Amino acid sequence: MESSLTELQTLMESSDLGAPKRNSIDDKDTAQLRALVKEKNEKIAMLTAEFDTHRADFRSTIDTLEMASAETERVYEKRIDELMIEIRDLESRTDDVDSVARQLKQLEELVQELEEGLEDARRGEAEARGEVEFLRGEVERTRTELRREREKTSAAMNGSRGPTGGGDRPSGSKELEQKEDEIRGLKAIIHSLSRDSIPGGGADKSEDPS
Repeated sequence: MESSLTELQTLMESSDLGAPKRNSIDDKDTAQLRALVKEKNEKIAMLTAEFDTHRADFRSTIDTLEMASAETERVYEKRIDELMIEIRDLESRTDDVDSVARQLKQLEELVQELEEGLEDARRGEAEARGEVEFLRGEVERTRTELRREREKTSAAMNGSRGPTGGGDRPSGSKELEQKEDEIRGLKAIIHSLSRDSIPGGGADKSEDPS
């Protein structure tokens, strides 16, 4: 197209340069001049038509590119919308996962607290069992002492003669009552510890010393 424009400009310049020379070509007749002008006009018309054709093609190419650009933009916008939907969906799932993770963390902390409480309860149970065993030993010891005191008292009562032996009975009876009170107190403590601290411990009952 550039070569056609150059040729058109050359023809126009040669046409302009030919005007001053008309006085020097008087020997040419009018028919030849008209034929030359007609030829130049036809060539100019042809070049103009070619230029218009190229311009139309260029315009068509621009329109095609604009349509392709618009379609590409539409496709990309649609894809962006789809990606945004996927992102929101992933964010929602992430929130759900975070919520579940928080719940699991709370459950783990609760289980840990329960395990610590269970360990404390087991230690308390062991301590209570140890104290119960100690108190049971004290009861057995007191029973033994009480039995001995009863045997001594019985022997003293059987072997005593006269008013002297009768004077010791109130003292021996009082001591026996004190021992029995001590045994009852120890039994109450054992039952309380067995009932409050040891599951099923309340079923263990000490026998009556009498």
